[in-house]
Amino acid sequence: MMTKKNKSFTSLKIEQQSLINWSILLLIGLMLIIAPFYRAVFNGYSTSFDTPIFTFLAGIFLTGILLAIYLMKQPSEKLQIDVIHTFVWLLPAMYLIPSLIQPASSYYSVQSVYLYLAYGVTFTLGLYLARHLSSKKVLVRLLVWSGAIIIVFGLMNWFGDASLWGILQWTNVETSGRTYQDAVIIGSDGARLTSVFQYANSYAAFLIAMIVSILVLVVHSTRVKYTFFYSLLLLPAFISLLLTLSRGGLLVLPVMLVLILPFLKWHRQLFFLVSLFVTSIITFFILTPITSFGNDLQAQYSMSLSLKGWGILIIGSVLSACIITLLQFFVMNKLLQIRRTHWKKVSLDLMVPFGITLLGIATIAAIFSTDIFTKLLPDSIQSRIENINFQQNSVLERGTFYSDAWKAIKDYPMFGAGGGAWGTFYEKYQNNPYISSQTHNFFLQVLLEIGFMGFAVLIILLVGVYFYFIRSYFRSPEIKRIPYLIFFIFTTAILLHSILDFNMSYVFLSFLVFICLGGMLAINDSKAFKWQKNIKITKQKYLYPITLAIGCSISLFLSLNHLSASTSFRDAQLEATNGGAFHKLMETVNTTIARSSNPEFYDLKLQLLLSAYNQTPDTEYIKQAEEVLKHIKTKEAFFKRFVYRELEIYMLQQQYTQASELLEAEIPNYPWDIDLYVELASVYFETGLAELDGGSSEVARAEWDKAKLLFNSIQNKAKELNLLSEFQYQGREFGLTPELALPLGQIAFYEGNYSLALEYLSTRLDQQFNDANDIEATIYYAAALNKMNDDNISILQDMYDKLNDEDTKIVKSRYELLLSY
Repeated sequence: MMTKKNKSFTSLKIEQQSLINWSILLLIGLMLIIAPFYRAVFNGYSTSFDTPIFTFLAGIFLTGILLAIYLMKQPSEKLQIDVIHTFVWLLPAMYLIPSLIQPASSYYSVQSVYLYLAYGVTFTLGLYLARHLSSKKVLVRLLVWSGAIIIVFGLMNWFGDASLWGILQWTNVETSGRTYQDAVIIGSDGARLTSVFQYANSYAAFLIAMIVSILVLVVHSTRVKYTFFYSLLLLPAFISLLLTLSRGGLLVLPVMLVLILPFLKWHRQLFFLVSLFVTSIITFFILTPITSFGNDLQAQYSMSLSLKGWGILIIGSVLSACIITLLQFFVMNKLLQIRRTHWKKVSLDLMVPFGITLLGIATIAAIFSTDIFTKLLPDSIQSRIENINFQQNSVLERGTFYSDAWKAIKDYPMFGAGGGAWGTFYEKYQNNPYISSQTHNFFLQVLLEIGFMGFAVLIILLVGVYFYFIRSYFRSPEIKRIPYLIFFIFTTAILLHSILDFNMSYVFLSFLVFICLGGMLAINDSKAFKWQKNIKITKQKYLYPITLAIGCSISLFLSLNHLSASTSFRDAQLEATNGGAFHKLMETVNTTIARSSNPEFYDLKLQLLLSAYNQTPDTEYIKQAEEVLKHIKTKEAFFKRFVYRELEIYMLQQQYTQASELLEAEIPNYPWDIDLYVELASVYFETGLAELDGGSSEVARAEWDKAKLLFNSIQNKAKELNLLSEFQYQGREFGLTPELALPLGQIAFYEGNYSLALEYLSTRLDQQFNDANDIEATIYYAAALNKMNDDNISILQDMYDKLNDEDTKIVKSRYELLLSY
């Protein structure tokens, strides 16, 4: 028999476990609620995103330490480690390999190791929490509550005020802090709702997960208050999805609806569809005024209009919830009775999804073959639906991204190019001058970052989790299935949409995916292997928790170190902007670099050194800059800013040959960056001018001929853009830009071809005269006019009127000098 002492000890142990368990859930809840408001912790490969990322990672690793303590207190039979679980820990290992070889970016490659270590911890959290009834229910509620907050917050921004009557102040200057920055963006089709994600398509992926999860919770709810609460969220979520104007979202939603139906009993499938139908009907009645109000409120805020919009939304939501709740307890019970009495032995669980799929295909065909349905929608949504086809920019552009990504993958097939590879060197492989640091396809991005070896690990993990989930799900009693089904919905919706977009670049969404993947695996009812059964209450059972605790502790320390570096960098930037003392600034920057090797930290140091050299021509500064650049370029060979810093070093020392060699070597890495061509043309001009002043006119002409050949190559390359579909945008400007016209016009002037000089320079003229090139173009233009005996040089006087006396004197001297050639 158990003694009182043993009972007391056991009770204390249970209390300790319960306390740790609730502490873990509390931390997860805080992360789910707070993290979204930091742009959903987007990883945009810039220091501006680092602080939220490392703060979030620190939270995950801290939670991982608590989990390790919790696991140490568990009996050995509850510590069964599924074999497939080990593959989640292979992912950070696969990201570590390219970081040790030759990554595209050393810093972002290592950052990705931290991220996937955190995702491993997140997966483990989901796995062990979802094995306990109370924990998995709380986890599901946290997911829903977090989603509800995001949805309501998005609509607050749609109606023009997310400040809670001035209590909260956001950073959006345009709305005086009333709304979250870019929570609603204005596009060619009107306003698009993005909420905290600041990107409509990723918000749509999240909303799809929410809509389907809410529908599942509604049809399984057995209590009126829960049915009403979940139903109340359904209409705002559905309207929010439509307000994103996401074509991808509209395509993925029906796929998710069909995918989820086989996981429900047929009577729940029918009520699932009835609930969706009720929500859709009410949505179509109120969508037009809500869309109209939202567009008007983005242009000009009006409290009365905002309240009117909220009134319509709340009435529609309550009406929808009431109808669904009533139907739930009348129709649902009737369906259940029919199933038990008449069709007890008939399985309709697969027949309903099959019928719905056929009906869905017929409905979609009807929508696209006639405009009867779309005419009921607001113009912005109508336009988006009508433009769903393969001959429009977003589809064609994604095809280009995927094709270009494959080019890069072929260069790094086995182990990949490391984390952040695409954002680092995509310009080297791009087909046309678009700007996109994301591949818009999670799986291609992973394939590029960790190669086929790492990609195989990811696929084995996903296939394994889905296999065990599906097999165990249908073996389990229906009453135990629901939390796991919610995990399945979140994971599947986000991953499915990630085939079309970069949802997984949001650390928040990746967190959801991995915690839900772990939750899905928790349903696994497979028997333990023999070696797992042999682990008794011995030291072996502590191996995994101790390893997890040590790993999380080290990762927590490193994350906080990077977080500190990011904070120091912001302080240094602010200090530099305010004209802080050079030596103090350098001390701050050096401390920052000692903590983290972010290339932007080095770039700031280079800026400070070159600025110091400009102010006090001390060659020691330029030598330091050269040493810093030489060191960091071995780690960050594709960080474009370093090209410009190296160019600046050469130009400050008038090392024109080295400058031209640098640009000639780097242009193949950025073949569509017209700015580099402009810099090279300018270097050729400056080199030729220096030779001309030195008496070597032949050498000068040879340099200027290089510039003309460069321009010919630009024109030939620009012809490639004619191969693009007429429906695809080319991206950045490429060809004869105003900036390129300046050196070409200057060269034409010195060669005596004044009419050609005027032709080039006329495209560069800007009578704002707010930068040096404005003034330079005007001087050469006026001089060319003078050479052609044109006395109409009033443009010079206009410039003199806008300059101070000292600058006017310098400009007049430059003008007279040009006339002497």
